[in-house]
Amino acid sequence: MNMVTVTWSVTPTVIQDKYEIVVNQTFETNVPAPVLVVEPGSINIPQLQPGQVFNGEFKVTNYGLIEVYDVTLDFPRSIDDYDIEVMTSAIPNKIGAMKSITVPYRITRRITTASIFRSLFEEVTGYGGGTCAKNFNITIKGKCVICPNSAYARIVEKIANFLLNLFYDCPTSITPSTPPTYVLSNGTQIYINSTSTPTQAIGGNVTPTSYTAIQTSNPCNCKDEGTSLPDSDMHDCQKQACISGSAKTIADDSQLPFTDFCKICENGHPTNMPDGTRARVVDTLCCFNGDITPNNPVTFIEKCPKKVPKNPPYKSPVNGCGPQDSTDIVPSRPMLYLHLTDPLYKSLLHDLPHENGSFDGDFIIPCDHHDTCYGTCNSQQGATIIPDGIYKSACDKKIGDEIAEVCRKDFDGPLDAGYRDECLVYAKIYEFAVKYFGTSAFNNGQADSCNCCY
Repeated sequence: MNMVTVTWSVTPTVIQDKYEIVVNQTFETNVPAPVLVVEPGSINIPQLQPGQVFNGEFKVTNYGLIEVYDVTLDFPRSIDDYDIEVMTSAIPNKIGAMKSITVPYRITRRITTASIFRSLFEEVTGYGGGTCAKNFNITIKGKCVICPNSAYARIVEKIANFLLNLFYDCPTSITPSTPPTYVLSNGTQIYINSTSTPTQAIGGNVTPTSYTAIQTSNPCNCKDEGTSLPDSDMHDCQKQACISGSAKTIADDSQLPFTDFCKICENGHPTNMPDGTRARVVDTLCCFNGDITPNNPVTFIEKCPKKVPKNPPYKSPVNGCGPQDSTDIVPSRPMLYLHLTDPLYKSLLHDLPHENGSFDGDFIIPCDHHDTCYGTCNSQQGATIIPDGIYKSACDKKIGDEIAEVCRKDFDGPLDAGYRDECLVYAKIYEFAVKYFGTSAFNNGQADSCNCCY
């Protein structure tokens, strides 16, 4: 994982053959790994005369949350007639999390015959062979344990570099035929096309590093694949989890929509619960089309496809033929009241009551049965759910069949054919009436006798 990004750019200056090399570092902080950053990331060493010394220091900061141990330094001891010294005795063995160390160094230009000769030549001629530039790194190395106390625990090496740019007089014999170059410590060469004499080598000025600290952290460092992360919304059917080392949004069907009591999570989205099931949280309600509906009293029987009988069972009132609470006896005995003045009807004794108080052609019992049928909860029969339309049709057909049976039984004499046929017509009329105009009465009977879902 690369937590420090280094970039550079070269900018021409107003002085001929002078260039600024800008080093930029972008790094993450507050992460569960060491993040070593050198400040400044680079510096230029001014041109030294033989015998002169340049002293400096740089800071190394661990912006991560894990310490670095076995800290060592690696650097060249000399470059041409320049000696490099780093005060390694002042360097601790560890760099703790969010801690810094300061590294002092010294650059000395040795007094040599060649260096004295070049200085004298410049003084006499007023012009030397140009200014040459080299760079080198002081490298800070250390080890750390990534993901300690976990299955991902491992030891890795961390490295940071402090870049020093060294300027010195080029030998007078150097007459390069190619454009000047700047050689980085990693071997990369920067070719700079100069408008001045190509035999002059580069002079340069390296500005200190610019830094961009990103206060972020990957929450999935050191975590197993699929590990759930803190969720700001526990009811949206989704969650944050670690997938391939990064936080991703995935489906979480274990969540429950907050106020939608008739919805559950499926494939990361709120989904309606099955119709006729009890609502979540408020289990005194039932579900239909994703919305709640009362269990008892039932307000819309159409929203209760899995209704169940009340406990104790509801006893439906009966009142013969006619509307609920009606006391009109005529619809229950149409044959009697239509033939009160019919001599033949009377002579056949059809106007005399039976022992139970009923009369020939009396529809009271079939109508009472019909009232009971409407007022009996049409609940699931075994493993089969009978649709209300079929159940109601069965009740309606039953009243027609029972009235027809009364007609055939009470008007079975040789002179009753006309009365029997008339009575059978009424059987069809009554069946037709409840079939096409009895829906409201049926729904009321079901609402009175059923609970919606439990």
